[in-house]
Amino acid sequence: MFSRCLLFFFFFFFLHTCFFSFAISYFLFFLFFFFKLSIWSLLFCNSFVDYSSLFFYFSFNFLLSVVVMRYFDFPLIILIIILFLFFIFLLQLQFLFRFIFLFVFFNVLSFFLSFFLSFFQSLSLCLSFPLPIIFIFISLFAFPVISIDI
Repeated sequence: MFSRCLLFFFFFFFLHTCFFSFAISYFLFFLFFFFKLSIWSLLFCNSFVDYSSLFFYFSFNFLLSVVVMRYFDFPLIILIIILFLFFIFLLQLQFLFRFIFLFVFFNVLSFFLSFFLSFFQSLSLCLSFPLPIIFIFISLFAFPVISIDI
């Protein structure tokens, strides 16, 4: 299972470098997802979200999107991947499963978001401003969050 998630990470990482990632769109996108995740967990699970895993996921993915995607440097990519794997092995098993679920779930959604944003922004420059806001508010209500209790 862990090797599949690792393969998915490499697949997503190198596929995502083909498109331009937008740092502000990432920031707002994950900020709204944290807000939505906490609301869904309060309504249906009567518990708060583990914000330590969310914060670590957000900081790692934001580091990827800002530093690595903007300034493509292969040794830096390898260093970040090694640090990421080392930190995962230091974590508890429950946190590991929760982190892998969050990583796969949010990266698939953010990949499609950035793909559609790059597609529509290359179509027309006049569409470049309202599209991140539109996708953020659509994603806020469109996808229900699945709660996994391990």
